[in-house]
Amino acid sequence: MTLEIQTALTVGIPTLAVLISILVDDARLGSLNRRIREMRSHLDHRFDDLEGTLRSDFRHLEERLR
Repeated sequence: MTLEIQTALTVGIPTLAVLISILVDDARLGSLNRRIREMRSHLDHRFDDLEGTLRSDFRHLEERLR
């Protein structure tokens, strides 16, 4: 092998490994971001349901206290 080929391989292989790891990390972060958005949406929905339940319960309690 010539010196040029050795130099190209010495620089190219680690560079390729870094680029691949960046792509994998980006995919993982995208997946994590999507999961966080899903959980946030689910929590928002649950809080809305809880708010409706509490309003109903308080309305019922208020009617009984009259």
